[in-house]
Amino acid sequence: MNKIKRIDLINNEGPNLSLQRDHTGKLVIVDQWGEEVWSPTLEEFSKWLQGKIEILDSKSQSWNYLFWSGSNFIGSATELNHIIQFLIDTSLPNKPRRSEDFL
Repeated sequence: MNKIKRIDLINNEGPNLSLQRDHTGKLVIVDQWGEEVWSPTLEEFSKWLQGKIEILDSKSQSWNYLFWSGSNFIGSATELNHIIQFLIDTSLPNKPRRSEDFL
């Protein structure tokens, strides 16, 4: 099975934020300029998905998942089920592998 290396989180006329794992399995969020802007824990990432915190990109633009997943921006934010599947598929051995472990 070919694992997805990264997934776009917000795509507004191009990928603004993408999620990937580094070689150690750590989550890394990369902005549209290819800069690593955040390396959250699963708990921190879950809070971002819930709209409780925002991400600043390398140009100081603030990004809120709930804002971009709202009805005014249909299709701009990747659906939560796809993000959870990415997290499950890219988990390292001995890491959570059930969807409820990510939220």
